[in-house]
Amino acid sequence: MYSILIDDKENGKQKSTAAGVKKCVKDRELHHGLYRKILQGPVVINETETSPEDHYIHQMTFRSKNHTIYTVDQCKVGLTRYDDKRWILEDGVTTRPHGHYLNTTE
Repeated sequence: MYSILIDDKENGKQKSTAAGVKKCVKDRELHHGLYRKILQGPVVINETETSPEDHYIHQMTFRSKNHTIYTVDQCKVGLTRYDDKRWILEDGVTTRPHGHYLNTTE
C-alpha cells in the first residue's frame, strides 16, 4: 500500500493503492491523510482503547457460485501498518524480506 501526493499547479492529485479494495471505495474513503495517520500514528497497547492501527472498509461485490449470482457485503481491513512479509530494521523505515541472510534474531 502506498499513497503519493502529486504537486499540480491547479489542484493536488493523489496516487494511491490498496490491495483488495475496490476503486470506488478507495477513492471515497482512503485519502493521503489517513495513510499517514495509520502508518505514523501512535501504537495503542491497551485493548480497551480504539486502535488507530487498522482502518476497516465496507464494500459490496458480486459473486457467482454454481451459476448463481449474488451480492456479498464485505467488511475487511483496508489499511494497516503491519506487514507480515517484511523484517523492519532499527530505523523503523527500512525493511528486508523474511529469510534474508542479514536478518538475525540475536
